Amino acid sequence: MKLPMKHYVICLITILFGVHAYGQQWRTGNVVVYKGADIEDVIPHSISYFFPEYIRGSIYFTDRKTIEDVLLNICLVDNTVRYVDKSGMLRKLFDVSNITKIIAGDDTIMNSSKGFARLLESYRDIYLVKKKILNCTGADESDNIRQRSSFDVQRFPPGEYTYEYREKLFIIEEGAGVYQVSQHTFRKVFPKIKKNISEFCNIRDMDFSNDEEVVDLFLRCGYVMEHSGTELFDVIRY
Repeated sequence: MKLPMKHYVICLITILFGVHAYGQQWRTGNVVVYKGADIEDVIPHSISYFFPEYIRGSIYFTDRKTIEDVLLNICLVDNTVRYVDKSGMLRKLFDVSNITKIIAGDDTIMNSSKGFARLLESYRDIYLVKKKILNCTGADESDNIRQRSSFDVQRFPPGEYTYEYREKLFIIEEGAGVYQVSQHTFRKVFPKIKKNISEFCNIRDMDFSNDEEVVDLFLRCGYVMEHSGTELFDVIRY
């Protein structure tokens, strides 16, 4: 291993990209859906919806139209965007393919082929995001309800269901693809420093299921890309 000759401070990049609290979650549970009820109302809202409650924000579309300053949320059960319009009516957007992003409170929610995910950090056209994943399965395998198409969403009939909720980190490379985080992914999106990434990950024994370690690696990569002659080990974060 090449020993670093000098150290570089990463405080600048931390200010540039922001400071967040990180932590992965995994939860499972059982619920009963009664006649006339929706499963998203019996699963805790902190799991069945992107936000635990409706939050004020704006929705941005590919045609540059916007729905601004409304109370909104994203239902993870059917991947619909829901908002309260100016008249107080609850609206549901089933076709979300033309949504580019949602800004709600301090969060930017990006939309990609993998669905909606919260933006954690960014470097140019590379984005580190956290996606919330909810799967619901009935006692009978035929009760496994999934979204068939944008406008044809099956509802959950009365019965008992098991839900599994997970959070996973992905990297979005604009115009290229969406990848679950791994050493291979970092080497792919930062090809100029792929050897340094391999060395760093192997020596640090990187745990890509640990949000804080992944965020740290992402910030280091962004810094090294902007400061030629530095390496990932040269960067000291405060």
